[in-house]
Amino acid sequence: ERLYAACDSALERKFLDFLQAHTLKLPDASQETVAGIYVRPDFRFGTYGMVFIDGPVHLLRDIALRDQGKREALQDAGYDVIVFGENPSDWLEVVRRHSRVFGTPVPTKIPFDPEGEFE
Repeated sequence: ERLYAACDSALERKFLDFLQAHTLKLPDASQETVAGIYVRPDFRFGTYGMVFIDGPVHLLRDIALRDQGKREALQDAGYDVIVFGENPSDWLEVVRRHSRVFGTPVPTKIPFDPEGEFE
């Protein structure tokens, strides 16, 4: 409940639905600024897993350059930066590449429609 309340977008809430629908680990925090770096990932998993859910605005050149700088600062400080794009159909592949952060996906009976509408 607290994770959903802290989300800044419907796409972030859809990401939480995705995690639950695949029996994956949930984040430890949402929208938390990283001290000393002043970057605010969408989600934090454990101490070092920083997750960004990038909607279409992140494809704009200026925003993409700003994102790159922030993410490089996190990586330079030893954090794992994991980026999910706007297409939920691609998320399972990202999770599989980072199974030590998310666990192994196991489909449940919780419905998840990757093509569903965002609120």
